[in-house]
Amino acid sequence: MIINKNGLITTVAYQLGLDGKVCYALEGSGSIGGNAIRFLSDNLQFINHVSEVEPAAASVSGTDGVIFVPCFTGLYTPHWDSTARGIICGLVQTTKKEHIIRAVLEAICFQTEEMIEAICTDMPYNQKIKALKVDGGITVNSLFLRLLSDILGIDVIKSPNAEASSWGAAMVAAIGAQIISFNEIGKYHVEDGIIQKPNLSNDQRELMIRRWKKGISRARGWLQDD
Repeated sequence: MIINKNGLITTVAYQLGLDGKVCYALEGSGSIGGNAIRFLSDNLQFINHVSEVEPAAASVSGTDGVIFVPCFTGLYTPHWDSTARGIICGLVQTTKKEHIIRAVLEAICFQTEEMIEAICTDMPYNQKIKALKVDGGITVNSLFLRLLSDILGIDVIKSPNAEASSWGAAMVAAIGAQIISFNEIGKYHVEDGIIQKPNLSNDQRELMIRRWKKGISRARGWLQDD
């Protein structure tokens, strides 16, 4: 048994059949993911289509010190602060929209890093993970995968099936409905795809995380009365 002490959520991982054993898991909840990308187009009008995000973010070498904390409805794992609100900080006279677009991608990575750190801290002996498997629409963005690997400091493995999570849920449902057996899962296995390795030094990575935490500290308690 693992006792959650770091702002994670206890959830049911799976149950194979009505009489099967229920397996539980710890998970993190992020306040904003794809909605932050839509914010760039619908609210800021920095882009016309999501396909413009990667080339825009790749056109600059970094965020030029900009931190974007997209907690529009509060902070979730591991902070759980409903009074927090989104901020963009670190702006200078040379800041361009491309820096802010890149900062949005980094924000998603930083939120993932916080969740993984919470999970590792809750694990026995503070175990560390060596790789992270990812899927979903945002994984078509190769720059995002590189930023994620750099900020996490581990390998990021992209699934060739962007909807691997839905595929896995369908497999479990098929087993529960006795359409297929557990032993048949192997023939539906999705092989690993591209492996992105981190390229940042530990010092560079830690500096980026410290700046993110500065942004978090400024976003927290925004709605609280002075």
